[in-house]
Formats: sequence, structure tokens, C-alpha cells
Amino acid sequence: MTDNDRGRKMSEFIASNNLFLANIPEYGPSFISPINVGFPDLTLFSTPICNYVKNWGILDMESHSDHKYIYFNIEIEELPEADFYFKSKHGQNKFIGFLKKHITTLKRKLKNFTNIIYQNSFIQDLIELVKQGAFKSFKKKPKRSARRFSFWNESLRQLRNKVSKLFKIYMRNKSNNGNVDIVQKSGCDYRKARAEYKKLLLHTKRKAWEVYCINYNERFGSLFKLVFNKFRSSSIIGVNPNNNPNNNIQDKISFIMDSFFPGQSPGEELTYSPILGPIDPLI
Repeated sequence: MTDNDRGRKMSEFIASNNLFLANIPEYGPSFISPINVGFPDLTLFSTPICNYVKNWGILDMESHSDHKYIYFNIEIEELPEADFYFKSKHGQNKFIGFLKKHITTLKRKLKNFTNIIYQNSFIQDLIELVKQGAFKSFKKKPKRSARRFSFWNESLRQLRNKVSKLFKIYMRNKSNNGNVDIVQKSGCDYRKARAEYKKLLLHTKRKAWEVYCINYNERFGSLFKLVFNKFRSSSIIGVNPNNNPNNNIQDKISFIMDSFFPGQSPGEELTYSPILGPIDPLI
């Protein structure tokens, strides 16, 4: 980067602002044109988050440009979690009122930006102000009472919306007494998408439950109550492999894990290849 004046200035800018350059030169140039190649596409991060940047690379696919696609992951699973969360359903007016008291000062600071130092200072002040408002306005609830097991993600949401859209198209074509071929095709598209959604939903739930069980570290939490039938409500989920009264907790947990997850997850195949047979005419 320091082979010319522009490269030296960029290096000075990165050093003066305490930034981290994620590019890996060994992966090749990110810019290729008929007359030149180079590395003009820089991926910069602030130092506090540079340790969470993983798997930087350049995609070998058509980008319809002289610049190639750049990808990277930001892994934040190791960040410490708070032992509580805010109940934001109540206290919103108090929170907004707290921010309104300081909005004039924030606007004045925002107009006086002269360099990146003032910008970073403003962002830090804003974060601290939001924290103060949250602690003064909202009630805190212990994290142990929050719902920890969750499987919903963006892929499921998009596929669910796709299924809903195709269902509406299918029902509209059917109610309008449209062309039989169009109705059959829209119905087939809907059923195929629904099958894909159900397959992904089951797999995601299974994976989420597996990760939850593997990473579970509470000694007498919900899994302990589930295994030993300690819930207040009536339940017959307690397990006892081979009706052996001497089974310890490791035996019972291993029995549950082997029953729910007999195979290894990395070997699963997610490609959906439905076999479509002849479609019966609609009546």
C-alpha cells in the first residue's frame, strides 16, 4: 500500500485513526480490468471489533463490474451477555421524555463536527445517554426468566413470506376461474414452497435444540427439571433408561441426546429435490 503517495497517505490515515485492515493480499486483487489490476477495495474495521472479523475473502463470481465481491463474517457469539434485559413495553414515554431533555445539546454537538475524533466522541455520548435513559425508564428483568431457546431466523421469515405470497396467488387464480394450467402451476409452486419451508423449519428447530442442549450449563435449570420431572405442572417426560434406578444424570442426558439426535448434523443434506408426479385436473 505504500508504493506510491496515495498508498502512503492511506497508511497514515489507517494508523492515525487506529483502524484495522482485513484484506489478505495473498487472495489476489479485488479489481481486474482489461488494462489494470489492483487492490483498491479496502475492508477497514475499528480495533475493538477486529478480533470478531472472520473468514475474509474474495468471491470468484461475476459481479458485472471490474470490482469483485468481498465477503467476511462478524462473529459475536463470544461477547459477554448481560444477566438481565429491559422490559420496554412500559416506560417508553419516560424514556422519550429523557431523550428530549438532551436533544438540543446533541444537535449542537452534531453541527460542530470537524473531524473523526469529534464524531467518535458524539457517538459515545449518544450511547451513554441512551443507556442512562434505559436504566432510568425501564424495569429490569432477570435473564433467567427470559425465553432462551429460540430457533426463528431471517431465512425462515423470508421463506414463510414466500409461501404466504404463493398461497395468495394460488387462491386468487382458483377463485377467478382462470386458465386450468395456470391454476395447476400456481398450486404446484405453492405446495413445493410449503414443503421446503416445513423441511427447513424442522431442521432449524432440531439444530437450535441441539445447540441449546450442548451449550446448556445451568446445573438445576429447565433441562434438569425436564429430565427429572421436576416441573410444577403434571408431566411424564422424566426418563429412566432401561428402568435402571442407578442411572446418573450423564446417563439420562446421553439417552435423550441419542434419541433426539442419532446422527451427526454436519452430514445432513439440505438440498430439496422434489419428485413431481402428474398433476390431477382441478374439479
